[in-house]
Amino acid sequence: MAAVIPVDLPDERWDASTLGRVAIAIAGVHTGNFTLNGATNVAVADTNVTAASVISFQFKTLGGTDGRNQWGTSAWQTGRYPKLVSTTPGTGFSVVGLAGDTSIYSYAIVG
Repeated sequence: MAAVIPVDLPDERWDASTLGRVAIAIAGVHTGNFTLNGATNVAVADTNVTAASVISFQFKTLGGTDGRNQWGTSAWQTGRYPKLVSTTPGTGFSVVGLAGDTSIYSYAIVG
């Protein structure tokens, strides 16, 4: 079992370098980046995804229409963007953003 090391990340402002340092400190964490395409689901290939994985992502670089503080208007769109759509163990995961959002996000996979 890996040791859990408390990490103080002020204002929850993570970027790729922060996630990388956290990954070194905590065994079993894998990191990367993805870019929203402003239209449809984005498939993120990462073979570290398992059925038990927890995937977290954080804003890195603005592109297009900023969807971070936008809420969906229909029942299936409730919540903020971007959203985790699906996971496929051994393959990766899919995310979706708000129409027009082409921002870059960093992600971390735990487990």
